Amino acid sequence: MKTVHEIQDEMRACFKTIENYKNAFYEKRIPKDVFQTVVMENESMIISFNSVLKMKTEQWIRDKIKDLDTTEDIIRDSYKKREIDREAFRSQLLQNSSQISALKWVLGENDRFD
Repeated sequence: MKTVHEIQDEMRACFKTIENYKNAFYEKRIPKDVFQTVVMENESMIISFNSVLKMKTEQWIRDKIKDLDTTEDIIRDSYKKREIDREAFRSQLLQNSSQISALKWVLGENDRFD
């Protein structure tokens, strides 16, 4: 499992990424959809990292991943049933998968940049 220091470093990296993309967007070097996607992904990871710092137990993290997996299934079912549109589907799926990726990174199970 990652240390508190490693998690805090990763959170700082997420904030820096958001700042860099914000500047690039305002300087018209990247399109709006790219900017929004990167910001959403990094904000979701920050939320997960922050919750890990508060809870800190491996079992809590694994339970949270399981809950997020269930949420992903619900999102997919909602889209198939046309309860949500394509944009909402993509947005919710991105946020959910970003949180899962961040939590698995904390456990040392993946590299979040994979």
